[in-house]
Amino acid sequence: MDVRDHWDAHDRSVGQLVGDLAADVTHLAHLEAQLAAREVAEKAKRGARGGGMFAAAGVLAFYAGAALLLAAG
Repeated sequence: MDVRDHWDAHDRSVGQLVGDLAADVTHLAHLEAQLAAREVAEKAKRGARGGGMFAAAGVLAFYAGAALLLAAG
């Protein structure tokens, strides 16, 4: 019994398998790039929010210092 006797219509050639592999790798790379872009955008959003809070704290500290100087004077 020879292996070639079991050839099935669903069997694929090495070239077809390599082509499918290349297409799958390309698709995976595209999905990874999309995920990375979303993660960067989310981190930037969080960083901007934190920066805004830090700026607000600085403004409040400035006014608190001015109020202390006026109260001391």
